[in-house]
Amino acid sequence: EWEPGLVAASAPVRGFRGDVVAALNVSGPKFRLGPRLPYAGQVVKHAADELSAQLGWRLGGDQHQLGVAPEIPA
Repeated sequence: EWEPGLVAASAPVRGFRGDVVAALNVSGPKFRLGPRLPYAGQVVKHAADELSAQLGWRLGGDQHQLGVAPEIPA
C-alpha cells in the first residue's frame, strides 16, 4: 500500500515443506475495493490455500501441517 487511497489483501503460498514460495495479492483504489476488502481477502486466502495444497502443503484443523511433495509427471 504505497499509494494513498490504495488498499490490498495478500496471502502466502506455501511449498510442501511449509516455506513461503509465493504470494497472491489483489489491490485497488479504496473507493472501489474498500467495502469488499474483507471478501477479497477471503478469496485470496482460499486461492493461496488451493495452490499450496497443489504444491503438497497440507492444512490440518486450525494449524498448518507439513505435507509431501506431489509427484510431477516428466
